[in-house]
Amino acid sequence: MPDAFLACRVDLRVESEIVGFFDTVGKRWQGVHVLVNNAGLGFAGDLASQDPGQWREMFEVNVLALCICTQQALAQMQEHHDESHIIHIGSMSGHRVPPGANGAYCATKFAVRALTESLRQEMHTAKRPVRVTTISPGLVETGFASNYAGSTDAAAKTYGALKCLQSEDVASAVLYALAQPDHMQIHDILLRPKEQGS
Repeated sequence: MPDAFLACRVDLRVESEIVGFFDTVGKRWQGVHVLVNNAGLGFAGDLASQDPGQWREMFEVNVLALCICTQQALAQMQEHHDESHIIHIGSMSGHRVPPGANGAYCATKFAVRALTESLRQEMHTAKRPVRVTTISPGLVETGFASNYAGSTDAAAKTYGALKCLQSEDVASAVLYALAQPDHMQIHDILLRPKEQGS
């Protein structure tokens, strides 16, 4: 019996590492049936002064890696042609740009929404049994804020300002989308902490 769990460290900015990971998964489990594109990062800053290297990293991880992972999964899904599901973890920042937010980061999340709809149409046209969903959370208590602000103190202040969503809340939304009958596609789930204003 194959392993129930496999942990691999992959640099999502390196296409060859992504491809190698999917090759390993395909050999071990005879192909992908569910893909959850969850990786993402952000950096605080503005267009007038931010280091373009930070923009590049956000687009590489949040957009390009998502596209490459999706392409790799679709190739394996094509081989088995079973009912499959691709879920992108987006953000509320793909639905609005809050005052003071990083426009480049928001642009990556707007891109995720566009890619979701584009992929849905592509699967529909090709008559492939692949459902496509985006889950767009608001503030979730993870390591994101310390990376974004560059400070654990700033992250603690952000997460302490209100009762944030937890990773389990997002996982529950993933399970909800996966649990729907085959004829039903959940296109976009928006969830935010009750106390979050925007």
